[in-house]
Amino acid sequence: MKVIKSLIDEHKLTEEVELVADLCLENCIQAPNVVVDGVTYGGITPDKAESFFFEHILRR
Repeated sequence: MKVIKSLIDEHKLTEEVELVADLCLENCIQAPNVVVDGVTYGGITPDKAESFFFEHILRR
């Protein structure tokens, strides 16, 4: 979460991207989860967060 938050800030996307913490998003077995445009992505660990950000958040 910290990695994604800092990337959102760094790319000045705070007005376009809402970051909200939730424990499991009904997909606890694959947590940590991230939802982008209604799609839930599981297993977004801190080491995967930066590549996830560039692939799924920045590109949209």
